Amino acid sequence: MRYNQSSHPLISVIMNCYNGEQYLKEAVSSLLYQTYEHWELIFWDNQSVDNSPKVINSYNDKRIRYFYAENHTNLGKARNLALLNARGEWVGFLDVDDLWFPDKLTKQLDEVAIGGEDVGLIYSRCEYFYDSINFGKVLRSRKIFPGSKVLPKVNLAYELFRGNLVPFPSVLYKKNALQSIGGIPSYKHPPDYYISLAIALSWKVCAVDEVLCGYRLHKSNLSLGIKEDGYRESVDIVRKLSPPMQIKVLERYNLSRLILYLIIQGGWSSAFKELFKMGFFSFIIGLMGLLQFKLKYSCRSFSKYFYLEK
Repeated sequence: MRYNQSSHPLISVIMNCYNGEQYLKEAVSSLLYQTYEHWELIFWDNQSVDNSPKVINSYNDKRIRYFYAENHTNLGKARNLALLNARGEWVGFLDVDDLWFPDKLTKQLDEVAIGGEDVGLIYSRCEYFYDSINFGKVLRSRKIFPGSKVLPKVNLAYELFRGNLVPFPSVLYKKNALQSIGGIPSYKHPPDYYISLAIALSWKVCAVDEVLCGYRLHKSNLSLGIKEDGYRESVDIVRKLSPPMQIKVLERYNLSRLILYLIIQGGWSSAFKELFKMGFFSFIIGLMGLLQFKLKYSCRSFSKYFYLEK
């Protein structure tokens, strides 16, 4: 079975923006170039004061729906407010600094058609890229994540308890699945870890084993600036979603990651406090699990460097 342009579900693409004009045209263009055309863009302007409104309103496309927030909110609430306006059967999140490759939606919906009605999440590999300027030209470094030989499907939830291996730009969520877990949680860190794990526990998962999107790394990335909060929230997520009898077993991976981070950052007091509560033996087992996870899923190089005209 294959989705086509005459019998096809609507995909709601949510783009939250706050002063995102620098990369906005690239992100929107990557959506306009999709070979699958039945989508709507929910552009949620979180009270930008740059030229973002001017840029998005310059597009003459009825599929683009512009919303201006009544109040400036945190990203989690902004995403939930945008989600309330989504009319599609499927929902994807395309941030203003990320990219979708042309066949992303087509290939993912083809896979969903094979998977059946109980599919709640589909994802793919993602290109993580970083641009720097060198003698007037752009030097782009690229790596692929996850770097594993195969992408987990049936066992995705178990793998997610050890760490987040689902690139957020790659995912399409069934809207019913998002609603079934209560929408988007209000974590400071990007909430995709909770969403993907919660859905993977209750819904069927599909994956396209190709690179279908790009995640831009730069100094303003939210997820890069709040690492300790992110590690602590990951522990909380696992505690909330683990079966009660398995919490101590499943939380040790993220707890070990937090303790290791605190030690590296010189937060010895906090690290030993967490280590004392966790237990040294569990910490060692957690570290071994993290090493296995890293060896299995770490980024792999892909056309590592090339030049683009500035």
